[in-house]
Amino acid sequence: MPQTTLKLSVLAALLLSAGGISAQAADETFAVRIENVSAADALKLSNGKTEPVGVAPVLYVVHTNRAPLFTSGEPDRGKGLEALAEDGPTGPLEKSLRGQPGIVHVGSTDTPVGASSPGDIWPGRPSSSRSRRSRASG
Repeated sequence: MPQTTLKLSVLAALLLSAGGISAQAADETFAVRIENVSAADALKLSNGKTEPVGVAPVLYVVHTNRAPLFTSGEPDRGKGLEALAEDGPTGPLEKSLRGQPGIVHVGSTDTPVGASSPGDIWPGRPSSSRSRRSRASG
């Protein structure tokens, strides 16, 4: 029987206030690290068995907007957030955010540390991304 997995979408939004970042800001390097710290038997199935919980690929956003991805109580904007939450692809949302007003930097990582191909982040396997934002890319 194929393993049942529950994908949890992780959206790591790095929030910076409008006064904290500007076009004149110096180059900045930051690291985003997401680690699935759930237990290997975290998901309890109705048949009494357990499964690990996989975390979907990660998208992160540095922005100056109040709500660049969604507005509480409003339907999905059709830019890729629903797809990320349900299936894990970061590309559509990442592409739709690039170049938008108030978006300082957007990035993603879909390959866990030590893995050779994209996939979920399983318990004990971190996913990380190093990103550099320069004045020119702001």
